Amino acid sequence: MIIGLQSVWILYHRKPEVLEAVGIESAVHHILSRTGLVARDPFWALSRDEDRTQLKQALQSVDQYSTYLSEDQFESFSIDSRQEYEGIGVSLMSNPQGAEVRDVFEGSPAERFGMHRGDVITRINDLDVRGWNFSRVVHQIRGTAGTELKLQVLRDQQIIDLVLQRSAIDIPSIRGVHRTEDGVLYLKIDQFGEKTDDEFYEALRAHSTPALQGIVIDLRNNMGGVMQSSIDMLDAFYDRGELMLQTRSTEGDRERTYHARRPRMIHNTPVVILVNRNSASASEILAGSLQVTGKATIVGETTLGKGSIQTVYRMRRGDAYKKTSSYYFFPDGSTIHEVGIQPDVRIPLSDNDYTTQRMRERQGIAPYAAEGDPYWSAALRSLQRSS
Repeated sequence: MIIGLQSVWILYHRKPEVLEAVGIESAVHHILSRTGLVARDPFWALSRDEDRTQLKQALQSVDQYSTYLSEDQFESFSIDSRQEYEGIGVSLMSNPQGAEVRDVFEGSPAERFGMHRGDVITRINDLDVRGWNFSRVVHQIRGTAGTELKLQVLRDQQIIDLVLQRSAIDIPSIRGVHRTEDGVLYLKIDQFGEKTDDEFYEALRAHSTPALQGIVIDLRNNMGGVMQSSIDMLDAFYDRGELMLQTRSTEGDRERTYHARRPRMIHNTPVVILVNRNSASASEILAGSLQVTGKATIVGETTLGKGSIQTVYRMRRGDAYKKTSSYYFFPDGSTIHEVGIQPDVRIPLSDNDYTTQRMRERQGIAPYAAEGDPYWSAALRSLQRSS
């Protein structure tokens, strides 16, 4: 047993492509994470401190992306990554009067019991939540599937009482899927979770007939998430065997290459990717790889410039830490770390313009539905030039 585990550990750290080839890399990562064997750096020893002070200080000295996660923070991180939790099926944003419903998931208890986008939750189970910390409100709404939840919401200056039953919820990461009359497919990706690539391929299959005239992928304010999902999405744009991405460990002792593994789905269809100052990490992997290989035109602002990858180490108390473990490079060997992706078509935005677009996004207004949206206009012009 010990010899077998040691062999798997060696493969995981030195020959991950072997585990990937047989389809068990994710399962091995999960097992080693739970046992602590995936952590091979001195930060694991520091994690034994009861108050985590030394660990936090050590992580801060690495870079701005290495950080400690409390039990609640790690729970939220895990939910975002898995794209599933138990609750009522809404996405929320902060509001001075409570928590505002940004979106209602299709088929969720919230939809069945009549919640609307724009509703402001003011009371939860008879508790007045106005002025509460946002994360506390979210934690109060989540709960075990099958349990009852009483909400009071403010809608158009009227108070409405609702009684819902929590259930298992799938969190979509691609919420804006729309095919225009001219055959342009628009996809808004909020973040990258474990199921994002499946959502992407499902959208392509559902909207590819008749033939698409263009694809617009909106990655504005997408701060990243699960790196593997962005890599699996890249498969759609590359011929099998083509180099899509390279990574190098922070110690420089481990390099890895990612090649396309599936038949290419997108051949001659022009692609535009929308980015802004808050497009980062997995978003930059997708956009940057396609830009340097000439497979997509990038429209927008210079991106954040996060060219590093973090590994998450879970600890026995339920908390965790994530530490920068490697850097990524595009097929041409370039990196955008601390520089960002320079768009092919620049859309300069003032802070006021950015705030306006951010509010439109939060209200669910897609670029194609907003008159005079500079991003959408530039995307259409680029598609016309490419066709």
